Amino acid sequence: MGTATASVLSNELHTHGRRATIIITGSASYATGGDTIDLSALAGGGFTKVHGVSFVAMGIGGAANDKYRFAYVPAASYAPATGVLKIRDLSAASDAEVTATTDLSAVTWIAEVVGV
Repeated sequence: MGTATASVLSNELHTHGRRATIIITGSASYATGGDTIDLSALAGGGFTKVHGVSFVAMGIGGAANDKYRFAYVPAASYAPATGVLKIRDLSAASDAEVTATTDLSAVTWIAEVVGV
């Protein structure tokens, strides 16, 4: 599998959980079935469980790449290091998953992560 990366815009620990706003950068070689994203060691504190990752906006300069959207698939027991981003090409027939080896390294998304 490919690996998407995350950089932190904000990271807050609350009484009952953690919430972070991150920039996700796609991998240089997308893997069919999804790219792994590790959220266990974010700046300001990583997650011990990730309950969800929601799309907020395209990253800066993302107009040319706004056809790509992701869905977060939680890992077993909500493990933070092995969740997967399944990426779809909204311009493809039936909003198909991005084909294997597609270079998404120039695509960024702003996302919100919730968990513990």
